[in-house]
Amino acid sequence: MVPSFDGFRAFAILGVVLIHVLLSAGVSASAGDNALGQLIWGTVGQAVDMLFIISGFVVFLPTAARGRFGNIGDYAIRRAARIAPAYWLMVVILLVLMAFSIPEGLGYPTPGNVAAHALFLQTPATLIGSFAGWNTAYGFGIDGPLWTLSVEISFYLVLPFIAAAYLRRPLVGLAVCGLVAIAWRELFNHLGAIVDLFGGDLSGLTQLNARYTAHDQLPFWAFSFGLGMTGAWAFVELRRRVEAARLRRLAGRAQLAAIAAVAVFVYLAGHYATKAAPPFTATLARQTIYIGLGYSAAAAAFMLATALAVERRQIPFSAPWARRLGDISYGVYLSHFVIAVYVGAWIAPVSDGSLGAFLLWSAIVFPLALVYGYVSARYVEMPIRRWARSRGRTVEAAAP
Repeated sequence: MVPSFDGFRAFAILGVVLIHVLLSAGVSASAGDNALGQLIWGTVGQAVDMLFIISGFVVFLPTAARGRFGNIGDYAIRRAARIAPAYWLMVVILLVLMAFSIPEGLGYPTPGNVAAHALFLQTPATLIGSFAGWNTAYGFGIDGPLWTLSVEISFYLVLPFIAAAYLRRPLVGLAVCGLVAIAWRELFNHLGAIVDLFGGDLSGLTQLNARYTAHDQLPFWAFSFGLGMTGAWAFVELRRRVEAARLRRLAGRAQLAAIAAVAVFVYLAGHYATKAAPPFTATLARQTIYIGLGYSAAAAAFMLATALAVERRQIPFSAPWARRLGDISYGVYLSHFVIAVYVGAWIAPVSDGSLGAFLLWSAIVFPLALVYGYVSARYVEMPIRRWARSRGRTVEAAAP
């Protein structure tokens, strides 16, 4: 694959962990809308976007490289093995933990919420629940980041139906993804007026819940996935058509331009995000079309340029330690928020926003999440993925 993208995944997930540590330690609340607060929400506060760009790139790259989608059975086995077993294990761990200790203010998950999570339907169920009044908290109220897995699975399901057309017209496909993302935002930003046109009536609270729950659905992130897919196509085509030394020079210049663009959007996103009250701080910036789409485009351009640049310009993303961290990052992502919630419930470290509070929370959450990530990768993810690769080759060989 592309070494630097393993590193990008590792850094993106570390960013997600870091924003939750900053929240737990009270740093982001203490910073408010000052320069530190704007930096937090303009950088690690937007880290989840990088994960969807990376997914689009990595999953579409084989299609771009061979010029066709490939065997659907092979694809399904590999994708399921990559995401489902470790996720289901975490769902079971959550249910066991809650059987013995439920943090204050939470109840044991309903069968419907458990079923929604088991089937990766937690975000559609929550969107419907924002209208129907259901309580379908992500990760049963303990592991909120699990919402992204529903978006990932939705992308995996859609991709086989669009891959061939997207490969023929990747720039058109990216434009369509952008229009989908814009239309989805506008639909929920003006939901009350639209419902009024049809004679309906929605309370202000229902509109607010629907608007922010819409943020957690695949259409909201369509442009991010499209950027990854188009980036995979560009990576293959540029390496095929442009002489290697020239391509590396051009990529180095593009990387510098992309860094400047990212810096601009970090400022805009951070400045805009801090106008919102928690927990919607990062969401507000993403819902703004020019910031949400512009930030994603600048980040995707940087990642593509870095992957095509000379090796020294790929450091630290292509460094062996970053790639190894990328290998265990899925388990880190699944576990870190659970660890933070139970640390807060059982130990209750100081959360006054001080440097000491941040260091204390970091010293607890990061090591435990890394250990869990290693164990998950070593004993759950890697064995199943090895089986999936061998099974996938069998399916591919058996295909006509």
